[in-house]
Formats: sequence, structure tokens, C-alpha cells
Amino acid sequence: GSWRRRCSIKVGENQRKIQPNIIAYTVDIPPKSHRCGELRSGDAGEEVILHGWVQHIRVVGNGLLFGILRDGEGKVQITANGHQQRCAEAYEILKRCSLESVVVARGKVVSRPESQRNPHYSTGDIEIELSEVTVLNRVQRQLPFLPDAGLGSLQNRNEIGKGNPEAMTESTKKEKRTKLGEGDTSVSVSETARFENRYLELRKKRMQQNLRMRSKIFSEARNYLLDQDFVEVETPTLFRASPEGAREFLVPTRRRGEFYSLTQSPQQYKQLLMGSGFDRYFQVARCYRDEEIQGDRQPEFTQLDMELGFVDRKMVMNTVEGLMKHIHKTVLGTPVQGSFPVMTYDYAMRTYGSDKPDCRFGYKLEDVTDTLQETDLSTLWRKSFPLSSISVMSPYQDEAETLELPEYYAHVCCKWDGLGKYLSKKQIRSLVDEVSRRVHMQSPPVSFVHFSTKQLGGPARKYLGDDGADRLVTKLEIDEDDVVFLAGCPNVPWELDRIRNMMGKLRLEVARALEERGYWHRESCMQPIWVVDFPLFELADVKEIHSNDNLRGIGDCKVVKATHHPFTAPHKEDLSLLLQAQSVEELMNIRSQAYDVVVDGVEVGGGSIRNHTPEMQEFIFHLLRIDGGQFPHLMAALGHGTPPHGGLAIGLDRYVAMCCDEESIRNVIAFPKTGTGRDLLVGSPRQVPKAQLDEYFLSVQPE
Repeated sequence: GSWRRRCSIKVGENQRKIQPNIIAYTVDIPPKSHRCGELRSGDAGEEVILHGWVQHIRVVGNGLLFGILRDGEGKVQITANGHQQRCAEAYEILKRCSLESVVVARGKVVSRPESQRNPHYSTGDIEIELSEVTVLNRVQRQLPFLPDAGLGSLQNRNEIGKGNPEAMTESTKKEKRTKLGEGDTSVSVSETARFENRYLELRKKRMQQNLRMRSKIFSEARNYLLDQDFVEVETPTLFRASPEGAREFLVPTRRRGEFYSLTQSPQQYKQLLMGSGFDRYFQVARCYRDEEIQGDRQPEFTQLDMELGFVDRKMVMNTVEGLMKHIHKTVLGTPVQGSFPVMTYDYAMRTYGSDKPDCRFGYKLEDVTDTLQETDLSTLWRKSFPLSSISVMSPYQDEAETLELPEYYAHVCCKWDGLGKYLSKKQIRSLVDEVSRRVHMQSPPVSFVHFSTKQLGGPARKYLGDDGADRLVTKLEIDEDDVVFLAGCPNVPWELDRIRNMMGKLRLEVARALEERGYWHRESCMQPIWVVDFPLFELADVKEIHSNDNLRGIGDCKVVKATHHPFTAPHKEDLSLLLQAQSVEELMNIRSQAYDVVVDGVEVGGGSIRNHTPEMQEFIFHLLRIDGGQFPHLMAALGHGTPPHGGLAIGLDRYVAMCCDEESIRNVIAFPKTGTGRDLLVGSPRQVPKAQLDEYFLSVQPE
């Protein structure tokens, strides 16, 4: 009845819609002879077949038509003269062709007149005189935006070239180029539109180059490691829930109450491989973490995962250096000379306020505790530390341990030469507030002083006093308009690291502010460095620990947490300290055999030597209040003969972004998630029918 009528009407509508593109199903598509971007003047006179998208069309009168044909690797100018019999049919087809339609074009390569050559394009010396065009898919509707590089609006397309659609000066291109690609800034494209139509965004030259660069980096990394006798092994994505650190994605099954978890990393599997005789393993691995998306992170990401058996830290680092040098030379064309510089975690924090230091500029942190001890700055800092002690769940007894905070305060500073000339006090204060917001402190122990012959300015001036200011001027060799940022805390290692981290963030924030205003620029030098000797443990709020039932219900206190993960081995020189420690304070001084590789202030990879005996692993689990019974597979393998081993994982999304000079990893991922973890292109995550939930014994609680 009515359903059949509706169905018949719908079928009829679809039949009519198919008609404009029906020819695409009736023709044999000839193989292309060249890529659009590879033709040169030496190919003049040659007959070619090209596949691509129609980027521009311009009819200039007298039956003459110019256009641009684009594929994934470049573009070329096409022409057709409607008065010539050879070109007439192609002219009529292109004249009616909508932009971004897919075509096969056949024609002859001809040299452009000298006056119409375009040195800004690789194919700027030639054009294709068309003899045949077949439209394989005609665009039927208005596109949300045009992906072509820098020529976004119809008005601009008609004005550019005047007979030469490619003619475009460098200054014009710079004006139209944006951070998100090379789209026309006169046509504002929202992030939502770009993510909902990602396939259009990916047609942009910049995105094409980025993803091809990504592919080449993957290929060169794989080839290098295979040449070094590594074995590529794929490990499962469906894993079991375990307290490795981050919150996991759970995957329900049709067995009541049983769940998989998506792997945070292949960490445990690769350690099992070390006990299986594969002492040189790697894979390009997909990893998943169900954490709050901050900054430029993604809930799923890709890493180059490596593990080696019968090695120490230096051997792993040498392998990674060889790999990165190979990529820099073959892909980037910028060889790295010599070994990567090495600095300790302690030095990095004391000097740069970060365990991933940006060494491209100075303005280092300095300890001024002795210089400022007689000032009233401690009064200012105490607002941020109202408690005289903190409570930490002790690894040695089933109760909290009280750690007293000393009255003696440490002071850290960072001097910026002449900053007062470029930023006002209000602007400087807003930078301090921004850093405070990021570290979630309402009363941050950070302030500043602006030194001027006219008047000492800044919120810390009254606490510093004249004597303190004089001592600071002498120690730091302060000149006119210098600004000194100051911070302080109780003199204990974990609090010192905390304020150094704040000062490090402030150091980067000031650099960013100066760059935005055009006062200076940090060149990307792509020089990798090593940061080693990380602490084995750190203090964390209990709410930050996931998937550890042993920490549930212990109250609002801090706990001892693995700095990297619970499988990291202690430093060789600190083994006796570890075995003799009896308090949390002693544990905080123990170093690990962890190491990170850092490029221009970004951690691109991290790893460690692992615990390879069940006794040491069980001891570390005990200190972290982790039940070793959650890792029966790993504990059994360690006890059945696993050699000393270690490895490293390179975050490929971040590393590729740096190689492509992109600020956001979203620009080197084909289909990224938004800042809220959503895929707007396919509409995920989404709700599912109740019947499907019932199949997995699930129900959704009301808000």
C-alpha cells in the first residue's frame, strides 16, 4: 500500500539523480600517464592522460578556456579552444563542469608563452592543450567550502590571472595563507565545517603534503629498523584492564560482566616478547587513553614502539639516535651531527623548569634562596601553602604518613632582559594568571618585579624590599626595564619541582607572547636531546590513579605513584637506597632508568629499562600498592627466564607534526577527533539502540 508507493517514488527520484553521472559507469578509465604536478618543459609535445579534480575554470572570451587540474601531488594548467575542432568537445564539457568534479583529461603538453610562465609553480612553464575530457563524477551540489590553495571565493577566481588562472604573486599567497591550510581568509571556514567535511580539507595541498610526509617517515623508520634486525610484530588491541596509569576504554562483551580494555600501549605485550626470544621488536601501534582531552591530545594515537633484549640504557639510546638521524637525513634532508646532548632530569628542572626543555633560547631559571632569605617574600608564598604538612598513604604501613613542610622557603627566579619595554605590567600579570589557570592554583606562588630607574614596579616589590632588590640587582646583573619573575615554596623536592614547572610554563608563555607581537622568533632547529635520570616515584592525588582497587576508600590524601609506569627499573646507583628506604621522603630521592628524547621543547619519545625479574617487579608493585595478581601473565614470564630489556616509543603524531612544521597534530592525522573527543565526519560517539545494549547486558543511567 502506502509503503510501496513511497518506495516507488523514492526509487524514481534516485533514478533521475543518477542520470548526470551515468556515463562514469559506461566508460573504461584509461590509466594515467603522469601525475599532474610532475610535467615539465621537457615533456612538451607529449600526449598525456591525467586524472584529477577540476580546481578552477575560467572562460576568457573568443572561445578560449583556462583551468587548473589538480591531483594529490600537484596541479597543472589546462586549456581548450572552442574554435578548434580538436578541443571543441572538451571546451563544451569543461564550460559546464562544476568545480571539484572528477575528470580524466587527455591532451598535449605545450610550452607557455614567456609572458605567461609562472615561476611559483613547478608546472608553470607548460600547459595541457586538451583534446578529450571525461567527467567521472560531476559535483551536483554547493560545496561547504573549496579546498583549493588560496583561491577560495568565486570573486577571487574570476579576478586572478586574467587569462592565466595560476598567476599569483608571493605577497598575495602570504596574505591568503592561514594556519589551518592555505584557504582563502576572505571565506571564513569554521572548525566544525572543516571536521564535518574532512575529505574536502584533505584535498588541500598542505594536508596532502603532511600525510605523504607521514607515510614517508613511517616507511623510512620501518626500513631502518628491519635493516637493524628488528622484527615487526603486531600485538592485540583488545587487552585486559590493568592499572598502568591512564584511564582505559572498556569494551563490553556478550559474556555478562566481562570486558576487554583497549591498550594504552603495547607495554606488557612487548615485554612478553622479550621473554619469547624476539629480542628486537617494533611495530607502528595504535594506542587509546580515555582521559580528558587537553591541549592538542587525541584519545587515540599512533606510536612507533620498540623493545630490545640484552641491553642497557645506552644501547637503547644509541639505537634510537640512529633511527632519528636516518629519518632526519632521508626525509627532512637535515643531517644531525654527533651524539644527542644528554641532560639529567634534575638539571632540566633546575635550569628550564621542564622535563622537556626548550633549549633554543636562554632566560634560564636560577636559585636565589640565599639571596632572598632575609626578605618578606615567604609571607607572599605562604598564601599558596596554607598547610604545614601533607598526608601520604605510606607504602610501608596501612596508614597515612605525615610529611612536615619546613618553614624554610626556597626561592626561584627567571630574569628577562628588557621585557618591560615590550610588555606592560598588565600584560605580564595576565601571563602569570594564564599559567596559574593551567596549573589549577587560585593563589600561585609566582610574582614579578619590573626594574626601572623611575620606580620599582610589580606585585612582589613590597615583599622584596630595598635591600632584597639591591641584592637581586647585584646577583643577576639587572639593567633598566628588566623583569624578574619570582616563585617560592617550602624547601622540599616535590614542591620545588612543582614551582619550577610553573616557572617553566611561564618562561614559555612569555616567549610565545613576544613571538605573537613580532619581537623575536624561535627558529625550529630540530635538534634532539636526551633527558635522563627521572625520579622513580612521584606524589599524586588519589583521584588521579585509575584501575587500582587497593587505593579505593583511603580518603583524601596523596599516594606514591610511578613517574612513568610501574614496569620501570630503578637506577643502578640507587638500588641500595631503594631497598633500605623506610619513608616516603626517602622514596622521592630514588632515580629511575627512564629516558625521554626531546626536540625543541617537545617530548617526542620516552622509554626505560624495565624490571626483568619477578622479585624486583613485585617489590615495586608493593610500594605502589598494586596487586601483582593483576599481571599474572607478566609475572609468570619474568619468572620463566626474561632477559634484561628496555625500549622506547616515539609519538608519531607529534613527531610528524614537528617534521611538517605544524603546530597541531590534527593537521597530520587524516581523521582526527575534536577537542571534545568527537568525530564530526562520521558522527561518533553516538547512542545505540536499547536492544543492542541489552545484548551486552548494559543500561544507560539517567542524568
